[in-house]
Amino acid sequence: MPGPREPAEERTRKYLVAPHLGLWSVTRDTADQGAFTLATDATTFACGLARADADGGLIGMVVVEAAVQELHCFTPRMVTARPRRTLRLIHASAASDER
Repeated sequence: MPGPREPAEERTRKYLVAPHLGLWSVTRDTADQGAFTLATDATTFACGLARADADGGLIGMVVVEAAVQELHCFTPRMVTARPRRTLRLIHASAASDER
């Protein structure tokens, strides 16, 4: 039976890109991460942080509050298990042994 899972808040980082005082601010959990003149620059910056979180095993989400609201999600890369190697037994027939 698997052990207890971490709460979702501990596996996820959420970044918010929103207009604030004429600039585009990037916040994570209410902590200011920076401010940018252009929304695209703020979004690129926040996505870079979220991608780094995903590389570290967390889910990184970026919400952009603009005329069209955007959601970017970065997930950790799935590690696939190596395929099992199976042994094949080959039986020699009695006829081939007589040769």
